[in-house]
Amino acid sequence: MGKLTDLLRLAQQRAQEMKLPYAGALTPAEAYEVWQLAPGAKLVDVRTRAEWDWVGRVPGAVEIEWMGYPGNVGNSHFLAQFGREVDPEALVMFREARRPQERIFYF
Repeated sequence: MGKLTDLLRLAQQRAQEMKLPYAGALTPAEAYEVWQLAPGAKLVDVRTRAEWDWVGRVPGAVEIEWMGYPGNVGNSHFLAQFGREVDPEALVMFREARRPQERIFYF
């Protein structure tokens, strides 16, 4: 198998073992490698605008807030923004800031 296939299988296995509600869980290093290997892959950074400003941005990532700051109110326009920003055929990886387990997940 190729490196990309191996990484995605590992991520799927990890997600199943952790009983996660999405297709796969990648470490940041694995996500970067997938991003480099998969043509057209998109990294969607769903942190808040405050996190982008204070913690930093991921160069080349699509930025769409999942929750607004302050108040942690859900972004009611998330799916519409996502539909405008990302090709539905693309491999999509989401960057989230859940602590203590920072990870990248994909659908």
